[in-house]
Amino acid sequence: MQHCSELSVGEVYRHVTQRLRSAKVESPQLDARVLTAHVLGCAPEELIRYDRQVLDERSQLQLFELIERRIEREPVAYLVGEKEFWSHTFFVEPGVLIPRPDTETIIEAILNAVVDRKKPLSILDLGTGTGCILITLLKELPHAVGVGVDISEVALGIAAKNAIRHGVSDRISWISSDWLGNVNGSFDIIVANPPYIDVDDYRGLGRSVRDFEPQVALVGGTDGLGAYREICKDVTDHLKTEGTIYLEIGHRQAADVSQLLRANSMIVVDIVKDLSQNDRCVVARLNNNERKF
Repeated sequence: MQHCSELSVGEVYRHVTQRLRSAKVESPQLDARVLTAHVLGCAPEELIRYDRQVLDERSQLQLFELIERRIEREPVAYLVGEKEFWSHTFFVEPGVLIPRPDTETIIEAILNAVVDRKKPLSILDLGTGTGCILITLLKELPHAVGVGVDISEVALGIAAKNAIRHGVSDRISWISSDWLGNVNGSFDIIVANPPYIDVDDYRGLGRSVRDFEPQVALVGGTDGLGAYREICKDVTDHLKTEGTIYLEIGHRQAADVSQLLRANSMIVVDIVKDLSQNDRCVVARLNNNERKF
């Protein structure tokens, strides 16, 4: 893409929108708005204020480079270095799974179950990634403490940066571990968004996911259930008597994950649906006692 001098922000925005549309990028206007605003250093909703301002050649070149990378289906979150989750903004970078809106279902389910948000709860987040789940919960539960676990040192580094960004780093410990292998102690809440895509479905994913996001954070073995097996076999050793585990699942996995939990001395108490009315979260605990926080 050639750059031109003396073009306004509005002209460049319209040009790159068309470029993305011609390349059949899924959301050309939104992507163009986000990337143009990123280059300008403003929020996307503020872009209209700069419509007639001349965009200097250096900024044009930067934007055009981002557009070409987006045409190759590199995710916008990686291009701008952050992603919104639960109305908070989290650092992301290649090598770390990008937070999804569907995962907010877990946050809502946990917060709906917590009667006293000032109680000093302990939370374990398995496969923490960006830390978005644990950090969001700690922001909502001001007296809770948490442990974030990931096998990826890249993910743990990003999660630690996000904890500092959101002012909760003093309430989090980070552990490098393959699921529960290096974890000690028991917790009131265990939460996980493990890799749950099976090998066949992975091959059919769009390029922006398959070619750029870490496969280890997406694929759960041949049948998509490998991570759940690892978590379920050890979870009873790390859950307090009236503690609860929340597992994000693929929309066809509720029965299989529930069976794995039951086979490991757990009682499934709820299957939570996301906004699209797909099964998204399995909730289980060690006993049938009515739980009060």
